[in-house]
Amino acid sequence: MDCAHQKSQITCRIVANGTTQYVRQCDDCGEVVGSCIPKMAALAEAPSPRPFDSDFRLRKREQALAARGVEWDEAQDARRVEYAAYLLTPAWRKRRRRVLERAGRLCEGCRDVPATEVHHTTYAHIGDEFLWELRAVCAACHERLHR
Repeated sequence: MDCAHQKSQITCRIVANGTTQYVRQCDDCGEVVGSCIPKMAALAEAPSPRPFDSDFRLRKREQALAARGVEWDEAQDARRVEYAAYLLTPAWRKRRRRVLERAGRLCEGCRDVPATEVHHTTYAHIGDEFLWELRAVCAACHERLHR
């Protein structure tokens, strides 16, 4: 989606390591505008920043699909089938093994127990993921990520 990001607001979001980041979020497309803002500067401009709306782009995608006459559930179901098939391929097994080896087979979330799963941080490159888009995690941390 092309957007000039003419209107944005300071928002706060919690990132993977549990820290809070302050960023500008475009009111039109939901993208992050610019880089992180230091906490003191963010709070000086917006004493009560709204939470980052991580579902904004998802809602926009649903609206675009609906405008094309495609039901969201149908599109989502098709992607789930493709994804499930991909997880059975030798290419996925090779990537999964490399990610677990990179982490020393220890969970990258808690570093307390062995990693048993590999988590996608994005689904943008399914089938051709960069290894940095994948994290080795234990079942408990994986559940926490999806909660």
